[in-house]
Amino acid sequence: MTATVSTIYNIVAMKKINAKIRTLLILGTLSALLLVGGIPMIIMGAGKNTFVMILGIVFVVFNFYACPILFSSVGTVTSLKRTVQAVMVEHLYSVSDIAVQTGKKEDLVKQEIFTCLDKSYITGLLFDGTTLSYNDKRKADRELLHCKCENCGATVNYFSDDATPVCPYCGTPIKR
Repeated sequence: MTATVSTIYNIVAMKKINAKIRTLLILGTLSALLLVGGIPMIIMGAGKNTFVMILGIVFVVFNFYACPILFSSVGTVTSLKRTVQAVMVEHLYSVSDIAVQTGKKEDLVKQEIFTCLDKSYITGLLFDGTTLSYNDKRKADRELLHCKCENCGATVNYFSDDATPVCPYCGTPIKR
C-alpha cells in the first residue's frame, strides 16, 4: 500500500469518527439546553398554558436521561478515536503496541478494535485477536484510480470502492 493511499485511509477514517463526535456533542448540548429550558416552561405553563407545561415536562423527563447518555457516548467515541489514530496514523498493528501507546489495557484495546472494524472506523485491515494485518483479498477486488484535485492540482490516488475520496493535501472531496 503506497503512502498516498494510506493517507487517504487516514483522512477518511479520522473524518468519519470526528463527525460522529461532533454529532454527539451537538446533540448533547441541545439536550442540555432543552433540559434546562424545560424547567421554566413547566413553571410558566402551570395554570396558564397546559401545552407549554406538558412540553416542558417532556423536555425535562426525556433530556434528564438523554443528556448524560449522549455526553458519556462522546467519551466512548473519543476513546475509539485514539485507537483509530494509533492504527491508521501511527501504524501500530499489535494489541500490545496499541495498548502501550494509548495507555489502555489490552482487553479494552481488543474490544475497541472489534468495535472500530464493525463501525468501519478502521478499514482495509483484518484482526486475528492480537494483530491487525492488511486485507489482501480486499485489495485484489478493487482498482487504484488517479485524478487531479480541482482545488490544488495535486495528483490524488484512491481506490475504486472508496466512498468519498479526498485530496491528501488540501482535504477537498474528489468528484468522480
